[in-house]
Amino acid sequence: MAQGARWRTNHMPRYLGWYLLHHGLNAVFYMLSFGSSVFVLFLDDLGLGKDRIGLVLSLFPFCGLVAPFISGAVTRFGLKRTYITFYGIRKFVMLLMLLAPWVLDRYGATVLFVYITGVLLVFALCRATAETAYYPWSREFIPDAVRGWVGGQTNVVVSLTSALAMLLASVVLSSRSGYGRYQLLIGIASFLGVISVLAMLHVPAGSLSAGSSARPYGQALRHALSDRRFRGFLLGVMLGIAGVAGYPFLPLLARERLLVPEARVVLFDVANTVGALVSSLYWGWAADRYGGKPLTLVTLGMVGFLPWIWLLLPPGTEITFAGGLILAFLYGVASIGMGIASYRWFLNDIVPMEERTAYTSIWYAGSGLAGGLAPFAAGWILRAFGALSWQWGVVRIHAFTVLFAVTTAVTLAAVACYHYVRAEGDYRARDYMRATVCEDLPRWLRAAWGSISRRSPLH
Repeated sequence: MAQGARWRTNHMPRYLGWYLLHHGLNAVFYMLSFGSSVFVLFLDDLGLGKDRIGLVLSLFPFCGLVAPFISGAVTRFGLKRTYITFYGIRKFVMLLMLLAPWVLDRYGATVLFVYITGVLLVFALCRATAETAYYPWSREFIPDAVRGWVGGQTNVVVSLTSALAMLLASVVLSSRSGYGRYQLLIGIASFLGVISVLAMLHVPAGSLSAGSSARPYGQALRHALSDRRFRGFLLGVMLGIAGVAGYPFLPLLARERLLVPEARVVLFDVANTVGALVSSLYWGWAADRYGGKPLTLVTLGMVGFLPWIWLLLPPGTEITFAGGLILAFLYGVASIGMGIASYRWFLNDIVPMEERTAYTSIWYAGSGLAGGLAPFAAGWILRAFGALSWQWGVVRIHAFTVLFAVTTAVTLAAVACYHYVRAEGDYRARDYMRATVCEDLPRWLRAAWGSISRRSPLH
């Protein structure tokens, strides 16, 4: 174990602390501004319907479609410079959301929807431009040998700061009323977001000349699209993203159907991030040991199954809240594992180093297309079946039931698609699970028992 720790230390970049600080503070910005139940509740309180909320949420991933068209310009401008510039600009754009209640009072709901859509469109374009630069840049400054481990460490920091952010959100939402509580959280988020961007100044810019392709950029794009393994992986990614389309609407399910107060609803986000926190280092270690493919398949299956348990929770009881916390925790475990595993699989095994910009830009655009259509379709389903109400045993049939049925079917299609994508050197899913149960778990239990025995006064 000590030898493995020394090996990882020798491969760790010296600027890892700044990198972790950036992601930790950026996670606070994400959770308090647009990336959690706080934002959905804010939009709902402003009077946007579920279909309009779905449309607004779809702007963020939809803007990823610009990636293949701007990646050439991003490369010429510089990956680091692009990332810092546009990630910095978006923090100030988010501050314009503070004016949303004023726009509603002065001009009405229609103008408010146009205003919010415009602000978030600019915000999403800045985000897409920055992340178009980030993924090929990260291919340079994170060593392949420890990519899973760095991902695990990053997600520990992100999960911890996200949990603290949502605890703050819960306190603010329960102690205040009106729109001011959301405005306060957005203001805090933007301030810390600017500091997070400044931290990335300490990460080296890298050089695209190292291992770059001799092909012109247009030919590199066509070569990536002709890569059968990449196409299969990309289809799996898009289906997997569509398969989690119901999760952004779980706060509304909890508030409307399960009768959970909104101050408690945001605590589900805390449980989610705690699940990610306690499991991130394991997933990073397991991804480096077993490969990304088996972990992706296992965790994607978990993510597709969990929504159905939400439907079994009785409304308006303490069991409902406790069950929601457990399910949110398990989703945090599964989703962070899926993220670490699929990202490692993609960068280490699917993307050739010399054409990383072309591959990552198409991947980002495909992810954006699926991520944009998914919440829009989910919002439409919830509105179209809003009047549905039928009880079958302990299962309640309503709009969310229809939504979860659709997303589960899409998740199963994603698992099938991933299954046929070849992964070099990765274990099979069943071999990973067998090794975990028969080898890893007994070894950990023996190590834990040995540690307890050594500390016991009887030994």
